[in-house]
Amino acid sequence: MELVECVAKSKLENWRRFGLSSPSAWLLQHPHSEGPILWVLGKVARLATPIPWRGAQGLFDVPDRELQRHNPRWLAVDGKR
Repeated sequence: MELVECVAKSKLENWRRFGLSSPSAWLLQHPHSEGPILWVLGKVARLATPIPWRGAQGLFDVPDRELQRHNPRWLAVDGKR
C-alpha cells in the first residue's frame, strides 16, 4: 500500500463554496471521508488471511518476513511486491 495524497477536508470545502472544482473534490462524496484529513491510498491489496498485528492508528510497516510467513504468495521471489 502507498499513501498517494493527504488532503485537508477544509481545503476541499473551500473550493466547493466558491463553485470551483478541485481535482480531489470526489473525496467529499466518498463514504469513508471522515475527519479533518483525508488519506488517498494506492496499491491496496486485501490479504487472503489477516495478519494478527498489534498496531495503532496511522500507517506502519509490517516486515516482509511476516507477510511471507502468513501469505507466501504476497511477495515475489525477488522480495518486491
